[in-house]
Amino acid sequence: MDLMTKQMLNKLLIWIKEDELVKFYQSGPWRKLRATALRMYGNKCTKCGKKATMVHHKKKVKDYPLLALQLSNVEPQCNKCHNKEHPEKLSKYNQPKFMNEERW
Repeated sequence: MDLMTKQMLNKLLIWIKEDELVKFYQSGPWRKLRATALRMYGNKCTKCGKKATMVHHKKKVKDYPLLALQLSNVEPQCNKCHNKEHPEKLSKYNQPKFMNEERW
């Protein structure tokens, strides 16, 4: 299944350049591919078998935009397994609340 048209690729390249990849994840072609991947795996995480709520790109969209809509480049995952794939996205939540040395 390849939903990548020339027009979609051009949009995706612009979204990557403008750091607006969220627009890709809101697009019809992505939603269709996501639903297909979840259905294909019975809504199960490919890592642990729990209920999948995410669809992970094996090769990053920013690095491989041509593969962004390839079914062979995505896999359903649960939140926990997906967070393990992307620890950098959680780093902002693991910061200490106070950054000074003084304790009150």
